[in-house]
Amino acid sequence: MTGPGATGGRAALLDMDGVLVATEGLKEQAHLRALASFGYEGTPGRALYRSVMGQPQDAVEHAYLVEAGLEGRVAGARYSERFRREYQELLHERLELVPGARALLVRLSEEGWRLALVSSSLRWMVELVLARAGLASFFEAVVTGDDVEHEKPAPDPYRAAFRALEGPEHLRAVVLEDTGAGIASGRAAGFPVIALRHGWNEELDLSGAGRVLTSLEDTGAVVGALEAALEAGPA
Repeated sequence: MTGPGATGGRAALLDMDGVLVATEGLKEQAHLRALASFGYEGTPGRALYRSVMGQPQDAVEHAYLVEAGLEGRVAGARYSERFRREYQELLHERLELVPGARALLVRLSEEGWRLALVSSSLRWMVELVLARAGLASFFEAVVTGDDVEHEKPAPDPYRAAFRALEGPEHLRAVVLEDTGAGIASGRAAGFPVIALRHGWNEELDLSGAGRVLTSLEDTGAVVGALEAALEAGPA
């Protein structure tokens, strides 16, 4: 898939939440609102959301129900529907791009990179975010939590994205992630991985990435890091 010094097309396989859009705080708030709607009066600490970042949606919802003591009292489907209502409302009100994200996508597209989005979020979330943020047109392929049998940290999501982009030309790919599960997924799929450090993952272990960035705002530096990762190949 990739290799040091290889030639051919370049692809960037990008996570969504926390990497391109600042949605982690909105998701946490949607969970808190959903719990409150079922009578929970506590406030789970931010550590709970950080502990489940990058995991499949059903696992995240289960963690919140357990934390609130609502497991077995509130059906998972009811909680999912309430979370959906709350999250949709927050996306319409407060969705913001990560600083530098749009400029990065523009530059990568202009320089001929093939782009795929790879998210553990459910398809309805991804489609709504891409539409609201105006990012859908940048991506040739979109892989969501609904599209694979085994989600991150399994390699399936990134392998599926690469297969969707792969054509007659030799293609090299690099992953941009922000969670341990995502990094493990990209590495298991055979790709070099760059990580983005931000306020929501500042305590997470990102050491599995070949390099950790702290911002996307210096577009040239980010593209340079992606190119260097391609040249170096998988760790």
